[in-house]
Amino acid sequence: MYTVKTPRAFIYRLSEKGEKAEITDELLSGWEVEIMGEEKNGFVPCRSFYGYEGYAEKETLVHGTVPGEKLIVVSGFADVVTSPDLKAVKLVTLPEGSLVVKSSDVNDDYVGVMTSGGVNGYMRKKQCASYAGCKYPSGASSSPPPSGDEFREKIVKNALGYLGSPYRWGGKTREGIDCSGLCFMSYFMSGVIIYRDAVYETPYTRRIPFEKLKKADLIYFPGHVAMYLGDGKFIHSNARHFCVSVDSFEKSPGNDYGASLFERIKGCASVFSDEENR
Repeated sequence: MYTVKTPRAFIYRLSEKGEKAEITDELLSGWEVEIMGEEKNGFVPCRSFYGYEGYAEKETLVHGTVPGEKLIVVSGFADVVTSPDLKAVKLVTLPEGSLVVKSSDVNDDYVGVMTSGGVNGYMRKKQCASYAGCKYPSGASSSPPPSGDEFREKIVKNALGYLGSPYRWGGKTREGIDCSGLCFMSYFMSGVIIYRDAVYETPYTRRIPFEKLKKADLIYFPGHVAMYLGDGKFIHSNARHFCVSVDSFEKSPGNDYGASLFERIKGCASVFSDEENR
């Protein structure tokens, strides 16, 4: 097993010449990947812990993992600094969703951490939380499906945290994120894994009719995915606004009516149980 040692590492599709042709995904610091073959031209074929495959630059990965209690970055970005002090020097900045290992409990404001790249420093406690791993929705594993309005609200809140972030194909951070990256990160930060691409039929979800949509359910279009917010509104990272925005299926004053998308809905899906969508 390997781990991302840099603040982020991209997964690429390579050209026939073995050169970067397209960014297809973004891995964050501390995330585990499996190497699937031999290195070639500095790239290795790999599979992320959530099953996404492609090519990563070998220099962004380190063999093994750092043992210890894991923490996850829960703010947009978090600095690892030289000392537990407001004026300390920054060592590295990690995006939301990155994983570090707790090395010491310093005081009420700071915790000692070590990154997978071997950087030792301190992080504000308000910017991180304990990480116990993620569950897969029912059908993908034996884990029970998520449930409850409170949990749906948590996913939606995470999605709204990316509002205004620029659109970036293959991205997963507030510096740039794409449509499926937004949905993935909103669920991941809530402790659940869903498929990373805008693919309608996956083992992680089940089909539901449009009229049964509830908050945090997913809406699929050709090559695109959005998250339902309730009251006819949805959030998505899109090339129309070139950022994460909230649009609406309802034509009324104050709504950004997504007419073209409404006409092209491919289907709707949910990770929640049948009872949750009644």
